[in-house]
Amino acid sequence: MSTNRNHYLSEYTAQGFSREEAEGWFHAWVKGPEARRWRDAGFEPEEAHVWGVDGGFEPEEAPPWREALTMLMAHEAVGPHPEWSLWRAANAAAAHWRDAGFKPQEAGTWQTAGFSPKEAGAAARLRATGLGPDEAHAAYIQGV
Repeated sequence: MSTNRNHYLSEYTAQGFSREEAEGWFHAWVKGPEARRWRDAGFEPEEAHVWGVDGGFEPEEAPPWREALTMLMAHEAVGPHPEWSLWRAANAAAAHWRDAGFKPQEAGTWQTAGFSPKEAGAAARLRATGLGPDEAHAAYIQGV
């Protein structure tokens, strides 16, 4: 093993990872201190990569989004690595809802009412008028 690789793996072992764990986090491109935060938040290396490196979420904010949206996005779990497509779908959905100003549990409620993640902006505008999720979706369908 190269000296350079040993140096990088030592960043993980300094954070309390075993050498085997360090390899997994290293291959997922999640750095030592960040890896520890993601692990402490309950994420595996590949999932942390999708939510953090690719998705732009912080370890402390991602768990409630994952919990609120993963099951709603289960239909997206396809292909040779269904868990990756599910993680990516839930992450993308979470980003739409978060960016529109929703909290995780609100997003799940509004999505269950019929709004897709890409319609989160419209949902936010209707919510601002005082409409609840079901009323807002009915109004959205009618073109209000």
